[in-house]
Amino acid sequence: MTVTASGPPPLTYKWRKNGVDIPGATLNTLTLNSAGAADSGGYSVIVRNATDLVGSDTAHLAVLTDGANDTKPEQIVAPSPLSQPTGVDSLVLVTHGWEPLQPFASVSWINEMVKAIQIKVPVNWKAAPFHWESVAAVPNPDLAIDEAVFP
Repeated sequence: MTVTASGPPPLTYKWRKNGVDIPGATLNTLTLNSAGAADSGGYSVIVRNATDLVGSDTAHLAVLTDGANDTKPEQIVAPSPLSQPTGVDSLVLVTHGWEPLQPFASVSWINEMVKAIQIKVPVNWKAAPFHWESVAAVPNPDLAIDEAVFP
């Protein structure tokens, strides 16, 4: 897997599997030699320079057979996006930020804001909440995407 990034040098890279850093994976390319069932999972990379950091989307890898012993891993399923309702071509997504007081923080205001927006937008628009408070105490973009709930 290879990532291309631009920005003021020097750029550093940190590859992750299922949200966990991969030791020694610090180049813009991640090579998996003799990939097997244990290598199945979600891969992402964090690119950083002196002033900024950006995380990639997660790429899901499924190794369907392990050539050494012909065992098949469980099929992984990538998170499914919101389905598009008929006649809707625009989306307003309402979410919250990092919640260090979780699990005691309340983000119930999101649902009320979605209702208020939906009343005001044309019929071809959809307002939807994006809840990820179950992992909001840990500012990790991969967890937010993987654990989000679209009611």
